[in-house]
Amino acid sequence: KDEVEKRRKQSVIVVATYVDKLPNLGGLARTSEIFAVDTLVVRSLQVCRDQVFKSTSVTADEWINMKEVDEMHLPEYLQQLK
Repeated sequence: KDEVEKRRKQSVIVVATYVDKLPNLGGLARTSEIFAVDTLVVRSLQVCRDQVFKSTSVTADEWINMKEVDEMHLPEYLQQLK
C-alpha cells in the first residue's frame, strides 16, 4: 500500500464509458493502476461490486481514482477537461 501511495500520478485520464464488457473494464482498471493514471472514467461505479470485474481487476479499484460519467454526460465532461 505504501508503494502505491508514493507513486506519482500521471496526467492521464482513461475514459471507458463505452466499454461494457466487465472483464475488459477490470483489465483497464488493472492497467490504470500499473501506469498510475490519474482517473479511470466508467459508465457506473456499480461495476466495482460485480464479481467478474473484481476477479479481473484484483484490487485495482481500491487504489485508483474512478469517476462515474454516463453516456449522456460524457460530451459535457470531456468539454470540461478541455
